[in-house]
Amino acid sequence: MALNNSKNEEYRLNNQIRTRSNSILPITSTLITKSKADKEGYLVKQGGVVRSWKRRWFSLHADQLFYYKTRADEYPKGVIKIFQRPQRSKRSERPFCFEIPTTQRTFYLQADSEAEMLEWFEILSQIIEQPIRYEDQRNYLYNVKGIDCERCENKVKSIIYSISGVTSAVLEMEHETLAIFGKFDQSVLEAKVNECGFKLKLISLIS
Repeated sequence: MALNNSKNEEYRLNNQIRTRSNSILPITSTLITKSKADKEGYLVKQGGVVRSWKRRWFSLHADQLFYYKTRADEYPKGVIKIFQRPQRSKRSERPFCFEIPTTQRTFYLQADSEAEMLEWFEILSQIIEQPIRYEDQRNYLYNVKGIDCERCENKVKSIIYSISGVTSAVLEMEHETLAIFGKFDQSVLEAKVNECGFKLKLISLIS
């Protein structure tokens, strides 16, 4: 039973990075991304629980659309996994409003102009027409010890940002796990993390 639970945990954590079925990261997770954005800009987003509209900074990386409170923020408030075409919203009376359906909810977004909305339509549709290729990239699942404060968490994030070849990562402090997706030098990552006083151990590697 314990072995099965362990395998289920590995499957769940690894899928947080790559699967198209998850549209929002768990609240206990911190996602780290460092690749250059395919498109960025401000959009107005409707909340999922409180249906108020708030202006957010959006940054598209491959098939992941991250949103931040402001452009200056380093870490996102959430991420939308793109696996269906966006479409004009019929539910909202707001101009230039479109929606992105996911398995968990539909996101309603508003652009500043018709031209800007069409730009988002075009690039998001390209993702569906030309699926992202992840050749030679893998999921690495690590157990990480010693992250017991915000300063420690930020230190680990800065290390991951410095590693060439990392596409994205999910850090779960509650489970003491770090899941990384990319093609990078494991020895460099492990050496840098261990030098800072943290203990990093590879649990699984999935091609």
